[in-house]
Amino acid sequence: MKKIIVLLMFIIVALSAMGCTQRVEPGYVGITMTSNGLDEEILSPGNYWIYGRDRLILVPVAEVMAQETMKIQCTDKMNIDTVFKIRSKLKDINYKTVRYIVDRLGTKIVWNGIVGKIAYSHIYNAYVYPVVAKHIRSVIGKYETTTVLPNRDKVTTEIVTLSTEDFKNSPVTLSYGFLGDINPPKEIMDSYKQAKQRKIDIEKEASEQKLEMMRIENRTRRAQGEKIARVAEAEAERSANEVLGRSLTPRYLESRKIDVWPLLRHLQI
Repeated sequence: MKKIIVLLMFIIVALSAMGCTQRVEPGYVGITMTSNGLDEEILSPGNYWIYGRDRLILVPVAEVMAQETMKIQCTDKMNIDTVFKIRSKLKDINYKTVRYIVDRLGTKIVWNGIVGKIAYSHIYNAYVYPVVAKHIRSVIGKYETTTVLPNRDKVTTEIVTLSTEDFKNSPVTLSYGFLGDINPPKEIMDSYKQAKQRKIDIEKEASEQKLEMMRIENRTRRAQGEKIARVAEAEAERSANEVLGRSLTPRYLESRKIDVWPLLRHLQI
């Protein structure tokens, strides 16, 4: 029985020495660290047999979004709170880039058995943040507090352009950058609100004035219409009187008298 147990232990140790299967997760590439150093083959996501004392190092290659909240002093000596959104990743997925990262961030590897992993946050803090933060401060710092928001797109373009230029000799690349929330000091926000309220009040007053002008115009048109109607009535009455005046001649009145006289005599009888 003891021989069987010893044999099984020997087999287990032998299999362990031969190696085991390990997985390269999606969003990572793997590189094997042997007793002779790093193997040049880059392992894409999948399962791989890791031999003997070799170890597997996982390096992140997926695009990662981050955002930086920064307080920046503008040219008017006032501070402004900004949020800049950044999307970045490793520039090239090849042996040279991966080895560069492993060599410089080897102390940041977190080991789980024979598999070690480098978090992208370490790459970001080492290569992305210092560059982007420098340009965020330099670009926004050239503006007055009140002019940052109206020039948001221009500021974003300048920051991304300068950062991209600095990333030419970097293992990472910036694929997206955008100046998000901009929060001026309370004094500026209060002045914004007051200006906005003044604009609303002016627009309201202008609307009321326009409405009153419309009412005046309507009353004027109605008065003009009534005046025209009265003039027309007076003209009609005058014309009627002229016609009537021309009709009442002495001969006409005498003829009407003759016509009525028999009726009057009859009434007298």
